[in-house]
Amino acid sequence: MAVHYDNDTIEGQAREASEMHSVLMIIGGTAHPFESCAAILKTALEGGGQFTLEITQDRAALADPSSYDAVILYTVGGELTRDQEQGLVGYVRGGGGLVAIHCANAELEKYGDYTEMVGTVFITHGPVSDFTVETLSDAASYLPRLTSSFDITDEFYMCERRTEAELRVFQEGGWQFERHPMGYVRDYGQGRVLYTALGHDERAFRHPDFQDLIFKGLRYVMGQEQEETIRVGLLGYGPAFGMGTHHSERIADTQGVELAAVCDRDPARLEAAKEEQGEHLSTFTDASEMAASP
Repeated sequence: MAVHYDNDTIEGQAREASEMHSVLMIIGGTAHPFESCAAILKTALEGGGQFTLEITQDRAALADPSSYDAVILYTVGGELTRDQEQGLVGYVRGGGGLVAIHCANAELEKYGDYTEMVGTVFITHGPVSDFTVETLSDAASYLPRLTSSFDITDEFYMCERRTEAELRVFQEGGWQFERHPMGYVRDYGQGRVLYTALGHDERAFRHPDFQDLIFKGLRYVMGQEQEETIRVGLLGYGPAFGMGTHHSERIADTQGVELAAVCDRDPARLEAAKEEQGEHLSTFTDASEMAASP
C-alpha cells in the first residue's frame, strides 16, 4: 500500500510542536571580528529551528530586554549607562538567561553589579593557538551531551574570580602545564548565567563544538530542562557482529534515551535480549505491535 504524506501538513505540525525563542545578541568593541562571528552564530542557531537571533551594537537594548528569552553578550569594554547595567542585571535576577562569550568580561570591571553577575574578569591571554578543551564529567547533569574533549584554535583566556557565588566549571583547558576554567555556569537570583572563555574569532565560531555549546547553553540559561526520557524500540536484535548488543549499549550510553523494547522474529534473539538487557524489556515479534505499544 502506498502512503502519501502532505509536506505542508508535516511542516505545519513541526512548527506547532517547536516553540521559537527570541534571543538578543549585543556585539561591539575592538580586537575581535564581532559582526562576522555574530553572522556565523545566527546561521547556526536559526538553522536548528529553535531560536531567532537579533544582533545589535546598540546597548540601549539592555535597558529593557524583557521581550527576549535570553541575551548573548559578545562585546568588550566601552560604556554602560546605569539604566543599561541595571536593566540587564534586573532581567537576569528576575529569571532571565545570559550567555557571556569570551571578552564579555573584559574592560568592564568598573561596573560592579555587571561584573559580579558575570562572575569573572579577564586577566591575560596567550597567543591564538591550538589547545584541547575538556568537559568535566559532572557537567552532564546540567549541560548534557557536550563533547567530552575537542581541539580548537582560539585565544586562551585566563580570568579572575569576582564573585562569592558558586561558579560551576564545566570545561577546562591546559596552558603552560596548568589547568584553567574555560566555561562555567552560575545562578543569579532566579536567572542563570553561562560564561565561556572561547570565541576569539571566526575559527571558534565555526567550530561545531563551540556552536553546540552555545546552543545547549541557551537552553540551559532559559531553564529548558531535559525533556522526558525517550523510550526506544529496537527493531531486530541480530547476532551477527554483536549488533543487537552494540546498538543496545550505545542507547544506554546516550543520556536522555533508554531501551524499552526489542522486536525480532526469532524467539531465541528475544530471549538473548532479555538476558543481556534485563527482564524489564518488552519484547515483540511484530513491528507494528511494538510501534503501537506504550
